[in-house]
Amino acid sequence: MQKEAKLSKELSKFDMKNKLLSTNLNFDYIDMIYREKLKFGKKDEIIIKLR
Repeated sequence: MQKEAKLSKELSKFDMKNKLLSTNLNFDYIDMIYREKLKFGKKDEIIIKLR
C-alpha cells in the first residue's frame, strides 16, 4: 500500500508539472526549468545553487 501511495503522489506531481507546460503556460515555471536544467543565466546575474 505504501508503494501505491508513493506512486500516486508522484503521478499527481508529474500531472501538475505537465499542466504547467501544456495548455496554460506558466512562464515563471518555464524560466525556473531552463535555468535549472540548462544552467542558463544572464550576463549580469550570479547563480548560486542551494541544493
